[in-house]
Amino acid sequence: MREYPMALLLGEIVRRPNGPPSGDQVINPLRSAEDDLQLQGHLMIDDKVRIKCTKCSQVFRERAQKVRPNFQTNCAHCNRLITFEFGSEDPNIRRALSSAKEIRIVVEAELKARANAVSRRT
Repeated sequence: MREYPMALLLGEIVRRPNGPPSGDQVINPLRSAEDDLQLQGHLMIDDKVRIKCTKCSQVFRERAQKVRPNFQTNCAHCNRLITFEFGSEDPNIRRALSSAKEIRIVVEAELKARANAVSRRT
């Protein structure tokens, strides 16, 4: 197992002399992708869903717009065909379907909000 210095695990501010010109950065290997996006000053939505293969237990990613009921894809690692159904016995497939649905809802809401903001300006 890889060991990290305590400052990194606690998410403390660490100065990197050869780092980017932005100055101090919070470095934490345990933070999520959402935290990284919020640190950039604005919230960007990652439109990919993590899918765990039932055969090899490896995780790969697929776009949320594609992951719908009756969608089929191959595992990126073992090439097993995975079919997405809400009635599936595999909890990983049901989790991927529900996550994709949530992401699609959020993306659509953001697009509507942007369209409303642009229409208000004109």
